[in-house]
Amino acid sequence: MGFDLFEKSEKNDKDAAFRRRLIEALTNDEEVRRLICAMQAQGVAGEEKGEGKKETRWHERYDRLLETTQALEKERDALQKKLDAANSDIAGAKELFNDIEWQYEGQSKKLEQCQSSLAVMTQRAEAAERQLAVAKRKLDATEQERRDAVATRDKALRERDDAARARAEAERSCEAAQQARAAAEEENRSLARELEQRFAQGKELYEQLDHVDAYIRSLLDGAIPRKGFEAFIVGLAQDRSLPFVWEAVREAMRKGCGTEELTTLWEIFQYAIALVNQGKSQDIYAIDDVQAGDVFDVDEHTLVDGSRAQGSITEVVLPGYRNTYSGEIVKKSLVRI
Repeated sequence: MGFDLFEKSEKNDKDAAFRRRLIEALTNDEEVRRLICAMQAQGVAGEEKGEGKKETRWHERYDRLLETTQALEKERDALQKKLDAANSDIAGAKELFNDIEWQYEGQSKKLEQCQSSLAVMTQRAEAAERQLAVAKRKLDATEQERRDAVATRDKALRERDDAARARAEAERSCEAAQQARAAAEEENRSLARELEQRFAQGKELYEQLDHVDAYIRSLLDGAIPRKGFEAFIVGLAQDRSLPFVWEAVREAMRKGCGTEELTTLWEIFQYAIALVNQGKSQDIYAIDDVQAGDVFDVDEHTLVDGSRAQGSITEVVLPGYRNTYSGEIVKKSLVRI
């Protein structure tokens, strides 16, 4: 509707402009003005100059005016054609503009729809990202729980293995303890038997000591300071008693005591060595193993009267003894060469 009004107004304006141009052309034509002025000045009285001549000029001027009018009409028609073409172009442009406007409105609606869809998709994407973050946290928590469960399982397996090893070790220890107990019991029984034997042997030696020379017995006072069997056992079990007993045996040999007395004194010395070693964690004292035929060693042997200065041992008169822990020779062996 707006475009129709614009077209009509524009057409009326163009007709008015054409009329103005025609009037201006007629008004500006010098011949036409002179003709009009002559007509106004002379009026009807002009007939006196000759009616025929005036009519000829009038026709000529009329023809020229008609030609001018026709030319203007042709120009008007050409302009009208151009105007129609321009109006047609304007109408096409308007239609194109309407199509573009319609397309723009459609595209705008589509854009609004796309923007709305994009907003919805953005919201969905944000919601999906939040859900993904929650799922990731749950997955991380689940993974941590799995690792914790694996660690707990491994720890339980290690504890089970440790418990199994501890149980096996305990069983071995128990078995070893039982074996050690059995061995200890057997050792105790053996010691008890040995003690019984030693007790019986000690009792016998104690009784035989009464048959030894009184002087020789007095030499044992440093080892056995008191009377009685218990004092006899306790005294012989001391380290300091061994040199006294050994010297008593040596003095009995020097004095020429009988074989029975010498045998009793030597057995008492051996008995004392055994008692002292039993009171230690390991055997400390040992009687030297010297034999006839061994080479004489001044550091380990002492020559008796009547021996040569050097050579091989022909007789062991009295074996000495040593401290096996320190290697010290307490008493050298009495030998003959």
